[in-house]
Amino acid sequence: MVKIIGHRGQRHDKTTDDNSLAAFETAFKNCDGIETDVSISAEGTPFLIHDIGRLKIPKLYDRTVNMLKYCLDRASAKKLKGRRIDQINDAAIDTLRLKKGAKIPRLSELFALAAKYPGKEIDIELKGADALRPVLKEIDKAVKKGQIKRSQITLTSFDIHAIAEAAQLAPDIRRGIIFSGKGKGSTEIYPWKKDKTRCYTSFNNAAVKSPVMQAAAPDVAVMHASAISAKKIKMLKDRFPSIKIAIWESAKKPPARNKALKKVLSDPKTAPHISAVITDHPKELAKMTAQNRRKP
Repeated sequence: MVKIIGHRGQRHDKTTDDNSLAAFETAFKNCDGIETDVSISAEGTPFLIHDIGRLKIPKLYDRTVNMLKYCLDRASAKKLKGRRIDQINDAAIDTLRLKKGAKIPRLSELFALAAKYPGKEIDIELKGADALRPVLKEIDKAVKKGQIKRSQITLTSFDIHAIAEAAQLAPDIRRGIIFSGKGKGSTEIYPWKKDKTRCYTSFNNAAVKSPVMQAAAPDVAVMHASAISAKKIKMLKDRFPSIKIAIWESAKKPPARNKALKKVLSDPKTAPHISAVITDHPKELAKMTAQNRRKP
């Protein structure tokens, strides 16, 4: 059965901030698990927030966008003064508020909440630069406290090098590569780092066969439904026989109107390889998949 994972807990809700503890609790109650973004403060503390993004339209423009300010209320965005999370200390981050008033949670707070919902999956997207080691440190603490089990965690990232490092440091934790959309390939993820090796990866044969992909040895490939095909799944399976596909379905329109998603989930050539859908609309997706199972 395909698992339903709440993207940023619960997005597009009128009363709840995404990537907030309230959103995560709603998803834990109604889904198989949650997905969240993690960025690191100036003091090395993992906070759950979508920080930096990159917009690229080929031959038109290519720029880094501070996504953080779009997540915050007006007063907090003004405090930000264009800074990234990794340029702000913990105490200052604790004073910021998301658009609907929630605070930016720490990863440790998510794990404390997860203790109330044992066995739920937790997909942690390494969004910020140098996030891996602080995240692994928090995982170790939460496991020792009995809040979570390592088997609940999946570490995902656009940064293949971070996932390859995770394979060395924590080989028992599931790992996933997020493949970028068209036009983002070879675009630096952290341009302020001046590190041209840390780039978004478009799906192609060269990327799948690359040494860093082999070192990462992903358990999961995360892609939009429109990018999934039987041919691509075979290409992945030839290199990584046990790999599964997680669909990343982020859009305002409900799943029932997403033709690509419906096709992938119903096609016998692709459906058996789909392990999860990371969705903005968990309730609608649960209803849609239940209806599909009832069909003769």
